[in-house]
Amino acid sequence: MVAFFRDLLRDFRRNPNPYLFISPFFILFLFFGLVPIFYSFYMSFFEFVTFTEMEFVGLSNYARVFRDGDFRLSVWNTIVIMLVHVPTKVFFALVLAVVLNSKLIKFANFFRLSVFLPVVTAPVVVALVFAILLDTNYGIVNYVLGWFGVTPVRWLTDPFWAKPAVIIAQTWRWLGHDMVIMLAGLQAISKDYYEASSIDGANALQAFWKITVPLMWPVTLFCIVLSTINGLQMFDTVYVLTGGGPAKASLVIGVLLYNNAFQYFRFGYASAMAYVLGAMIFVLSLVQMKFASRRAAS
Repeated sequence: MVAFFRDLLRDFRRNPNPYLFISPFFILFLFFGLVPIFYSFYMSFFEFVTFTEMEFVGLSNYARVFRDGDFRLSVWNTIVIMLVHVPTKVFFALVLAVVLNSKLIKFANFFRLSVFLPVVTAPVVVALVFAILLDTNYGIVNYVLGWFGVTPVRWLTDPFWAKPAVIIAQTWRWLGHDMVIMLAGLQAISKDYYEASSIDGANALQAFWKITVPLMWPVTLFCIVLSTINGLQMFDTVYVLTGGGPAKASLVIGVLLYNNAFQYFRFGYASAMAYVLGAMIFVLSLVQMKFASRRAAS
């Protein structure tokens, strides 16, 4: 490591121009990335008495996180939402990618763009749109369900239906993201596999399960890991759509962290919660990668 920085410094002295051109990124990353990360870790060992006065409390904030009933509830809610959201999104992203990768589909680029568009839409806009769509009295979803004799569903005001509402909104928003990644993976698969399977008499469904799914496993795993990381950090859509309610039924970790930091001004406690969340993301990602490596080895 010392030798690396020594060579880097020598190269900088010899030819500083390339480093000066890329320096704005590193300066911004330093002040808006690294400094907040390290300062939040520092704050996690303190309790804010006032906005300018802090009291050192050691590991008390971390111990408090694991004793907090709301934190345990938020973890449970987050896991329940993810267990439905992640497999559903990844599966339909793969199916959509296969369909839109077919030469039989006309205007494929238009449909690809349409599916991807929610990814670049502001999360607040997505939440507001679904708040209108899922409104109990005037929402289009309940209006369509009424055609089949279904009574109006209280999507956003019933504790049971709050989670499905969040899952629907999150899946709609991120489906296009995984679909684009799946499309890239599909286009890297040789056509020879499908030609050989058709010669052997396999139909399209058999080719999908026997060829596409196994060969797409590394890409699928990548999408699962990304979805897990994003799912554990979900905040904006949930906060605007349900606010963590009703009765804390959709209270996820991100919403609880925000409430502690910016509503109750427990900055030290919120910082500790953020690092616990970071540890959870790391462990879950590691477990997923370990499982994938064992499956690949077998």
